[in-house]
Amino acid sequence: MIPSAGWFFWGIGFVFLVLASMSIAKIAKVSLVPNIFLAFGLFFFGMLLIFFNIATLLWGGDYTLIIIGFIMFLASIYFYYRFYKVLALATNERFFLYTFFAKAAYTLSLFFIFIPFLVGL
Repeated sequence: MIPSAGWFFWGIGFVFLVLASMSIAKIAKVSLVPNIFLAFGLFFFGMLLIFFNIATLLWGGDYTLIIIGFIMFLASIYFYYRFYKVLALATNERFFLYTFFAKAAYTLSLFFIFIPFLVGL
């Protein structure tokens, strides 16, 4: 029950983030929405590549797709930075850059949890 509630509220939060970004972009006449979708898409598919190909390492696979997933993961952090930077400039509020730093620390910690596992293979 608890994990499914977390996924439910995460989805609602993402929808509200996109709607708020669209409203701010319309008022400030800047483009915010492509950056958030690029960041989310690269993060999601990069993590899928990494997690599914960790299983192939157990059966003698190679690291190529994991490296591609990590590059997509780093690109998602860059697009999140662009999104929050434009959002901070459009609203003249530095709080959004602090949000990016917290999100970057969180997403990097997600990846670094699995480094000992990858080194062990």
